[in-house]
Amino acid sequence: MIVNGLPTNGSTLYVTLYSLIGGAWVPNAYTSGNLGNLLTVIVNGLPTNGSTLYVTLYSLIGGAWVPNAYTYTAVSAAAGGVITTPTPGSTLSGSSVTFGWTAGAGASAYWLVVGSTAGGDDYYSSGNLGLAQTTTLSSLLANGSTIYVTLYSDVGGQWLNNAYTYVADPLQLPSQAQILGAIETVNNYWIANNAAGNSDWTQATYFTGDLAAYDATGQANYLSFAQSWATEHSYSLTGGNTTTYPNYQAAGQVYIRLYQLSNNSSDVSGITESINGMVNSTVDNEWTWIDAINMSMPDFAELGSIHNNTNYYTKMYALYSYTKYSLGLYDSTTGLWWENSTYANTSTYWSRGNGWVFAAHAKVLSVLPESDPHYAEYLSTFTTMAQALGARQQPGGYWNSDLGGTDYAGPESSGTSFFLYGLAWGLNNGILDKTTYLPIVEQAWNFFVNTAIQPSGLLGYVEPSGSGPGPTSATTTEDFGVGAFLLAGRQMAMLTQ
Repeated sequence: MIVNGLPTNGSTLYVTLYSLIGGAWVPNAYTSGNLGNLLTVIVNGLPTNGSTLYVTLYSLIGGAWVPNAYTYTAVSAAAGGVITTPTPGSTLSGSSVTFGWTAGAGASAYWLVVGSTAGGDDYYSSGNLGLAQTTTLSSLLANGSTIYVTLYSDVGGQWLNNAYTYVADPLQLPSQAQILGAIETVNNYWIANNAAGNSDWTQATYFTGDLAAYDATGQANYLSFAQSWATEHSYSLTGGNTTTYPNYQAAGQVYIRLYQLSNNSSDVSGITESINGMVNSTVDNEWTWIDAINMSMPDFAELGSIHNNTNYYTKMYALYSYTKYSLGLYDSTTGLWWENSTYANTSTYWSRGNGWVFAAHAKVLSVLPESDPHYAEYLSTFTTMAQALGARQQPGGYWNSDLGGTDYAGPESSGTSFFLYGLAWGLNNGILDKTTYLPIVEQAWNFFVNTAIQPSGLLGYVEPSGSGPGPTSATTTEDFGVGAFLLAGRQMAMLTQ
């Protein structure tokens, strides 16, 4: 459009461009003012709706402003790619989804982000995809929440975006048959490929899980495998039955469960001798690292119930209190625990270490009478940990090896197994709120069946034995990690009864 009759007296001209957008006339007004001898000017706020732009350049020649008029077409956001699958606004199916889109006019690259808020990328960020027109997101939360998806298209050096919303797959726990199938897949692989081993804590943790798998599935060979192992070691502890070393006492949990199945008192004579020695001692500083809470504490709780003797509970709390308060390994601010004094008052909270503690609280609360003077404290610590852990679960359903930072970020199966065990136990016993914790439990289980359990049955992403955060891979596995998963599987099977 050309406007004639403009003044030629050097005055400022004000130009307003109206664009009809959605039935409304939207104004955009631009005026540069006198630019002197400048040959460029940047105009911000131009429309991006494909409308025609009218530009007039005035030049002061011999005291008169001489115009030259031009027309341009505004860039259109529609030039960017448009998502076609899944249908925008639809409810997604499952925890894995492939997004596909049309080619944008003039687009040279695409980038897709998915988040829990508009424009967010906390679930997924594809990075520069080049000219690819699909990308797949795995391990998406399946909790019925709103999912925000933004597709960016690089058009002429400018990243244009189109935003969409979806509804995540609603919460749906796996069937009990599916859970039992996963338990058998993992345990059958382990038994077929590994010897029973010694009676130290690693194998003891496995056999605790093996017996949980027996309780869940009724597979007789799981029970006989544990019985053969216990018989091989004469139902005794590494280091002898007078040992006070927590790692050696872990085997007692297996012997106690076998006693509960056989009612043969000799099954627990060794662990009873060991724990009685501590009950009758004035020494309370045995548990100097938090793993010890899981290795030893459940023995005290179980024997107190078996022998109907509260002295076990009294000594148990004295040992627990030393670790928690005297050494200061419990951080009441975060609700998490430091592995040992080396990590105290740092931002490093080891996943498996906290898993040991969380599992131990569930085991103790399972048998400890509510009348015990410290029951409420154990319960409060358990629920506080549950809240802290829920907030630290990763979008893929797992927990990192380091709960306090990004060191060794990525899947870690042993800590995740213990957390799943404790959370599912809390749900089964009416301690944890289903609305809050069922989605967390479901996502953790999905991590195992979709990612950690390999086609062979090997349970991957188990951090090797250590005392702090470390790396994992799809093929790193350990006996104690398998045992932890089997414990969790038993609780999941109960959750779906």
